[in-house]
Amino acid sequence: VYVVDINTFKYVGAITGLTSPRYIQVVDDEKIYISDLYSPSMAIANPKTLEVTGHVYMGTTKGPGKVNGTEQMVKYGDYVYVCSWSFNNKVYKIDTRIDKVVDSLTVTKQPNSMVLDKNGKIWVLSDGGYAGSPYGQETATLIKIDAERFAVENIMRFPDGAASPSELCINGAGDRIYYINGSWASGTVPNSGVYSMGVGETALPAAPLVAEEGRLFYALGVNPYTDEVYISDAIDYVQRGIVFRYRPSGELVEQFKVDIIPGAFCFKQGGE
Repeated sequence: VYVVDINTFKYVGAITGLTSPRYIQVVDDEKIYISDLYSPSMAIANPKTLEVTGHVYMGTTKGPGKVNGTEQMVKYGDYVYVCSWSFNNKVYKIDTRIDKVVDSLTVTKQPNSMVLDKNGKIWVLSDGGYAGSPYGQETATLIKIDAERFAVENIMRFPDGAASPSELCINGAGDRIYYINGSWASGTVPNSGVYSMGVGETALPAAPLVAEEGRLFYALGVNPYTDEVYISDAIDYVQRGIVFRYRPSGELVEQFKVDIIPGAFCFKQGGE
C-alpha cells in the first residue's frame, strides 16, 4: 500500500508484506485495517509508522487454497463489518477492541460493496456470481442490515438474472445510495446504468439516474461535499478511459479523458 501526501501527491512511504490488499478502514489515529482478497487474514497497520502490527484472522473455507478473502468495510461503534466477496456469501463482524471476528451473517453470493447510512443501517450489494462460475450463480441483491442487531431487514432482488451490480456508494448526508447495474461481467443487462435511491425506500428503482447507453461504466463515486456523481467509462480496458461528472439530478456537467481503466474516486475536502 503506497502512501502519498494529499496536497502534493508525492510519495511518503509504503506498507509492505501484504498479499493482495484491497481496501482500508480507519479504526483510529493509530490503527487501520487492510482487507485482502487472497489472504485468510486482514492486516492491522499503524498509519503513522506504516508498520503492520498484527492480523485479524478470517479463516479458511473448504478446499485447497481457499480463504475468506475480504473486500469493503464499514465501521459502526466499536465494530468493523467486512464483506467476503470472492466465492463467498458472508459479512463478518470484527470487534476492534480485540481485533477478532465475533460474528458473521450469511447474505447472497459475492457481496462486493457496502455502505453505512445515517440510520445505522448497512447496505450490502451482492452480484450473485457469474454464469459458469464453479461457485454457482444466483440473482443479485441489495440487502439492508441493521448494524446494532446485525440482522437482515430487507432483501431486494434484481429483476434480471444477468445483472452484475457493483460500486455501491452513499452521499455525504448518508441518506441516498448509488450503484452501477451494468454489463461488464454478464453480457447485456436491460436498463443498465447508475441507479439512485433513498435509504427509506424498500424497493429497487425502476429506471437509472444515468443510462449507460453503450458505454462501459466501471467506477462510481459521489462527492460527499457537493453530492455530484462521478462515473468512469473503461471503454475497452485498453485505451484511456473517460470520467463523467453529473449533478445530483443526473444532468451532465462535464467529461474528460483520464488514464487506462479508471477504477476509483477519492474526494478532498474543499476540492474535487
